[in-house]
Amino acid sequence: MLRIAPQLRGKSEAEIADLCKHGLATIQDGVVIPTIEGGAVLTNSFEGGSDGVTLTQGSGGNTGGASGDYFDTIALGANTTLEFSEVAAFHGAMGVRAKSGSTANNCAFQYDTRLDTFTDDFGYAYVKFNATPSAVYTWLVYRSSGGVLQTSARFTSGDKVRLQNQIDSTFTDSTMTFTVSTYYRFEYHHVTNSAITMRVYDGDSTTLLEEWSHSLTSQADAAQIRWGQLTSIANLPTATDHIDFDSVGTNFSDWPGPIEPPASWTARSGGVVVTV
Repeated sequence: MLRIAPQLRGKSEAEIADLCKHGLATIQDGVVIPTIEGGAVLTNSFEGGSDGVTLTQGSGGNTGGASGDYFDTIALGANTTLEFSEVAAFHGAMGVRAKSGSTANNCAFQYDTRLDTFTDDFGYAYVKFNATPSAVYTWLVYRSSGGVLQTSARFTSGDKVRLQNQIDSTFTDSTMTFTVSTYYRFEYHHVTNSAITMRVYDGDSTTLLEEWSHSLTSQADAAQIRWGQLTSIANLPTATDHIDFDSVGTNFSDWPGPIEPPASWTARSGGVVVTV
């Protein structure tokens, strides 16, 4: 029995079969997902991890299995923390915590080798900011194939989320002020040399809290996407607090929606396709 990815919900079995026939959808780990420029959808829930254990990269690491698609790269600067955590969980039993320590380093989990170079991407991340930071720090970046930063999402000391073009350092902050220790779902649409648009929701809610954009120019095409505490400053977010992640995903062909469907969504049973 197959499950259907959120962005394909509502399509009939015949429509899904036609998408698969024409290479616009594929089956991955028992889930029918769309395929777009840049390869297949990649998602990770962290559910396969063990509390307090540091993330390790690749097919032989500990980020695949029950968690979903393993991360191609784990970057760990000295004295940083990037570990599975029951405390960080929003869905299920496990999330991930990230922070820098007493030295100026950063830590990241990243998709790269299974992504082709691409110009258009929808993605999501469930994020909890546990404290007002001592300095602005980055939690999401799009990078070129050579690892050059193109676009970032950052959390400011004013509890705003900042969308920034890393090439010319221009940025646009959110209007809303974020409440610390609260899980938000960020959905974003990144188009090289056009704009990044961010939508934010409270957890799995479908009620939009804010949508804002920032224009992008002079960029190379993206080929790497990473999350974490990505700014090389000591003690970020603070000396004692982390940024938490519950689930992330990339390479969607449209706005992904919540990974836990609202109660109003109806599952179809008795056939090949069941939505969850």
